[in-house]
Amino acid sequence: MSIHFLKSLFNKSRFFFNLVSGLAVGLLVGVAVLAFNNPTSNPTTGGGIIGVGSGAPASSLYINSTGNVGIGDTNPVTRLEIADANKSLWEFGNLYIRTNNAQAAGIGGSLFFGGIYTGSADTSWASIAGQKENGTDGNFSAYLQFGTRANSDGAITERMRITSAGNVGIGTASPGYKLDVNGNVNATAYYGSGANLTGVTVADNSISTAKLKTTTGEVSVGAGSDTDVTLPGGEYGFYPQIKASASSGTGRISIKAAPSGVAMLTTYTTRISLYHDTNTIYAKQRYVTASGEDMWIFLLVDKDTKEIMLAYQAPDHPAYGNGGDFNKLPHPFGDYDSNTQDIVLIEKDQAKAIQREAQEKNMSVLELIDSEYKIDLGHIYDYKPIHSGQFLETKPVLVEHIPDYIQVRKFVEMTDTDKQAKKALQEEKQRQSKQDKQSEEQRHRNAVNKLKALGLTEEDLKEIIK
Repeated sequence: MSIHFLKSLFNKSRFFFNLVSGLAVGLLVGVAVLAFNNPTSNPTTGGGIIGVGSGAPASSLYINSTGNVGIGDTNPVTRLEIADANKSLWEFGNLYIRTNNAQAAGIGGSLFFGGIYTGSADTSWASIAGQKENGTDGNFSAYLQFGTRANSDGAITERMRITSAGNVGIGTASPGYKLDVNGNVNATAYYGSGANLTGVTVADNSISTAKLKTTTGEVSVGAGSDTDVTLPGGEYGFYPQIKASASSGTGRISIKAAPSGVAMLTTYTTRISLYHDTNTIYAKQRYVTASGEDMWIFLLVDKDTKEIMLAYQAPDHPAYGNGGDFNKLPHPFGDYDSNTQDIVLIEKDQAKAIQREAQEKNMSVLELIDSEYKIDLGHIYDYKPIHSGQFLETKPVLVEHIPDYIQVRKFVEMTDTDKQAKKALQEEKQRQSKQDKQSEEQRHRNAVNKLKALGLTEEDLKEIIK
């Protein structure tokens, strides 16, 4: 078969085959197979060379009727399609692009992308290149380079690079970190503790209350108890909010620098004293948090009556924001008396469950406990380390141990009988408080009458009372 026949068949002006003697070549055009054996000379118009090695499959190179080229694929759907077995990073891949220059820094294969930019004129838009990182002979270090072209650029400019060390540089060709950006960064979220972030500045007016990472902690005191407690959040807290379980009776809140009968502390602390004569009184404080992963629920319990006198709940240990020393501040109760009171810590998993239940019922944790639960006095559990609320280089800091006098217990749900008895006790306290108040008012009136009998005027009495 002559070369002239090929030229007429393909309608090409230059199509040259240089085949090694004895080599059979299969070239598939559409569904036709043309075989050429032992050509003895090159056509006079010469130019290109297509070579297919001996023993290669007939489908090694395939050109279909639309002009798509397949390598290892007899049904190419794009201009060039390569089908091959999967390759690892250590192999040459399914497509290997390389240069044949002598070794030097910045030498290596590249891939360009382009198109028509005006009329019928084309240009390049972007590129990817894998190139040698240095000029040292025998050194394999290389980088992957990404480039794009701006309208004002005369050529493609490098925009991003991945170095041989795995550092990624955006706007820099020599990144010194896993991500090195030369320019401004805008992100919708950041994940991690940020413990090692340095040089970070916050623009003026860019932080709103919605962007602050805050949580709430709560303390409560049962009716008739007058005691002090450490507020959750400490120095990271805002001003506490106060409420009572009912509107009857009277209560008070005051700031305390030390437990009753103890000398004034010389370091800052966040401790308040709560009292209500007939109802439970609550103090809730919102504070900036490090996002504690566990819920702490402490209870101060009367040893004789088993009543909950005082309660604390927060996703952070009481020492968070109050000095940070778990040994110096192992619990939040400043007036703790080991002779008459017990300290209970609710078991870790149940504390989380109660937190979820409170959220579902749109109640605070302590309100839920006050209305639905009582302490299970039948069993003491082993302590399991709880997250303190603090982090150290993204790792949660656990409170590994608690004092032996703190009992780990669980709640049980109150029965209807329990709730009725609790209500009756509260009503009795209210009656007793009312009687005490009336008795105090009567004693006051009697004292005033005695002073008047001694000849004191109203003005004198005002001065004495003041």
